[in-house]
Amino acid sequence: MNYEEFKAKVLDRLKEDFPEGEIVVRKVLKNNDQCMEALTIREGDDNISPTLYLDQIYPAVVRRLKPLKRARFRYTSPKARQ
Repeated sequence: MNYEEFKAKVLDRLKEDFPEGEIVVRKVLKNNDQCMEALTIREGDDNISPTLYLDQIYPAVVRRLKPLKRARFRYTSPKARQ
């Protein structure tokens, strides 16, 4: 599986797990001018949201350390926890 196929599968899975969430993939400039691809999940009016760095997850999936079909994405809104 190449990186673009991986990214598409992750997006499809997240859309299933968070049907009402807004899922955004963007380039982020980190320390030492390192550019990373970040996936952010936003729900409703929340002002915080989890960010997954796909560049860091992809090698583990390729090595089969964590097959994507077994991965589960769970996120609880801070409002739901209060």
